[in-house]
Amino acid sequence: MLKQSLLLVLLLTPAVPATQAQSTGGDQLTVKVTGLRSSNGKVRIELFNSAKGFPKEDANALQSVWIDASQAQQGTIQTTFKDLPSGDYAVLTFHDENGNGILDRGAFGRPKEGFAVSNNATGHPPSFDASKFSLTASEQSVSLTLHY
Repeated sequence: MLKQSLLLVLLLTPAVPATQAQSTGGDQLTVKVTGLRSSNGKVRIELFNSAKGFPKEDANALQSVWIDASQAQQGTIQTTFKDLPSGDYAVLTFHDENGNGILDRGAFGRPKEGFAVSNNATGHPPSFDASKFSLTASEQSVSLTLHY
C-alpha cells in the first residue's frame, strides 16, 4: 500500500520544468562608465526605453541605480541591468561629485559635473533618437565616457 501511495504521489506531482533553473527574464545590459575624475560623491546611471522624459526626468527612466564613486577602479565603474526585453534603449549617466542628488548645471543649462549619454550623442539636450541603441543580444554592453 505504501508503494502504491508513493507511486501515485510521484505520478500526480508535476515535474519541475527544466526552464525553472534557467533565467526566465530577458536580456541583460552591462553599462561601463569611464573617466571619473574623483572618488567623491555618487554615479547615477539611468536606462530609458522611450523618449518620454529623456534625458531630464529621472522618474521616467525604466531602471536606474546610484553607485558610490569610491567603488570606481581606475576611474571606471559599471553596473548590469537585467531582465530586459529586446528593443531600443538609451543610457544617461552623471557623476554627482558633491552628493546633492542632482546634476548641477551652470550657465545655459550646461552640466557642471561629469555627464555622458549613449552613442556620445550631442545636442542640448541630447535626444533619445540620437542616443538610442538596439539591445539584440542576451548579454550586451555599452561604454560611456564622462565629460566634465
